[in-house]
Amino acid sequence: LDYFNSKLFFKMSQRKKKNMNSKISKKRRADFTNQRQVDLILDKISKSGYESLTQKEKDFLFRAGKNK
Repeated sequence: LDYFNSKLFFKMSQRKKKNMNSKISKKRRADFTNQRQVDLILDKISKSGYESLTQKEKDFLFRAGKNK
């Protein structure tokens, strides 16, 4: 009986770790894509100037600046 309980505990603890890792990796991916988008917008500003940005890009840059 102890053998089965230990196997069950191991499976449940592994499942919990996997769920936590997937949540962390989703946040890291979101942070990476947001940073990538900011970098692209800043490159566009350096090449063409702030006026060349669309309203959507300006809003995104403003929100990204507020979050940091």
